[in-house]
Amino acid sequence: MIQRRTDADSVCVGGNPVDIYWRFCTAADQAGHIREIEDAGVEVIRNISSGNPWTLESVRGRIRALLKRAAQGSVRPRDDLRVLRSGMPVPNLYELRWPSIEYEERRPPDHQQQPRRLTTGLRLIHVEPPDLPHPTMVGLVMHEKAPTAEAKAEQDKYIDDAITMEGRCRDSNWGVQLRQ
Repeated sequence: MIQRRTDADSVCVGGNPVDIYWRFCTAADQAGHIREIEDAGVEVIRNISSGNPWTLESVRGRIRALLKRAAQGSVRPRDDLRVLRSGMPVPNLYELRWPSIEYEERRPPDHQQQPRRLTTGLRLIHVEPPDLPHPTMVGLVMHEKAPTAEAKAEQDKYIDDAITMEGRCRDSNWGVQLRQ
């Protein structure tokens, strides 16, 4: 029988320190893994925006702040974190959430109007392997969660990708060197 999980079951909300990793990252320390996750989130926003450097640094700061709270085990369930596909035969899969990321739309260079300010969301799908000696989260997929009708189908694809990656990479510790 498969046990249903809730947002509150995440290691990121338990009040204990959490080891954070980004899949295939070769950094030796947690700060390096957090930088790689920041880079992935910034790249998602860069791909849909004008690339305004102030906007991108703001995104980087928001990602860093939530990851630091995750590392302290002080993330707020439902607001900052959700369980994914609870009760199904998948690993302990969760998402960290950054709603309301503001950015300037990408405009053609010859367009005379000012770019509009738009809003989107970011999601980090991660696994929390229960069989490791320390509370751990491994980031698998960072993606945009746009406020569109197609967002649910797109997110399901990202979740499927994360499940596939988790299954294929578990035996190699997701390409990371686990810290002691």
